[in-house]
Amino acid sequence: MPRDFSQPYTEEELENLREIFRSLPSYKPGGWIFAKDIPTLVGRMEYPRTQGQIDAYQKHWEQHCGGIITLEAFIESASQIYKTPSFARDYAIKLDKHGEGSISQEDFVVLLDLMKKHDPKFEGKTLAHFVADMGIEPESRVSIDECTKWFDALTTE
Repeated sequence: MPRDFSQPYTEEELENLREIFRSLPSYKPGGWIFAKDIPTLVGRMEYPRTQGQIDAYQKHWEQHCGGIITLEAFIESASQIYKTPSFARDYAIKLDKHGEGSISQEDFVVLLDLMKKHDPKFEGKTLAHFVADMGIEPESRVSIDECTKWFDALTTE
């Protein structure tokens, strides 16, 4: 029976994911892989994603995370898969290069594009929707907390 991805991973399942990660072709002893292994990783996880979704994840890691994925970052992301707002928060934190708790509007658009691939219910949503819904200044940085609240509100509509 396929795994129910609407539920969190058990500790045993997380250990299995660690083993899958360590078995990938580009795995390095420092505990990381190249983003090019994402298609293989997703396949071995038996995570039902379209090729477009897999490509979006790979592109995100290549363009915004230096093209590498650490085991720790992978487990953090995998642990949030079932909670779309947490998944979005995890990726927003990765985009927050200065640790300020906010991202640029350009990075928000990158995140929103990824989330549209991850969860089709975000299709049609734009930065303008976020600005209007959250009542922020059009040129301001995007708070990661506000971003998470917005994704949460959209998932409960």
